[in-house]
Formats: sequence, C-alpha cells, structure tokens
Amino acid sequence: MKIHTTEMEWNQVPAIMPLLDSPWFMWVLLLVTLALLVFLAAQFWKLHSLPKKLAKERSQGRFVFWLCIFGLWFKPLWVLAALLMVVDWEALRTWFVGEKA
Repeated sequence: MKIHTTEMEWNQVPAIMPLLDSPWFMWVLLLVTLALLVFLAAQFWKLHSLPKKLAKERSQGRFVFWLCIFGLWFKPLWVLAALLMVVDWEALRTWFVGEKA
C-alpha cells in the first residue's frame, strides 16, 4: 500500500495492534472504565451529601436533605444547603437583633 504518491510503503502494522485487537484487552479496558465511573459517582455523591451530614449534627437534617436532593436537578438549591450549614445562626441572630455579646 502506498502512502500518497511517494515511494514509502506500509508493510506491517504497529507492534501494539495485536494487543489492541485482543478481546481480553477490551474487557480490561471496559472494567477499568466502569470502575472509574463508579468511583467518580461515589465521590460526587459524597460531596453532594456533605451539607446533609453537617445538618444532622445541627438538627436541621430534613430541610437540608431535601435541598440536597432537589439540588441534583437545580444546583442553586445545593448551594443554598451548603450555605445554610456554614452560617453561625447564633451570631447571625445576635447581629440581627443588635444585642451585645
């Protein structure tokens, strides 16, 4: 087979081709890809449920849980849930009412 109009000829396939054509290599590639996808999904879920975990410690669990769940489809709700967890409610109340500590 000639490449363009030159005298260069292609006589053999690269040494990696038998590996790429083997079925067991494709199965290994599939398993590694699936494992990576499962790992990434688990890490995403761990990050996504972080506000819910913190809310349980502060007894605001149900509200933040539902914000996290609905945040899967509408991201600002997840951001709101995360913000609710980092607010110091006692300091906010003190600031809002205007009491001195």
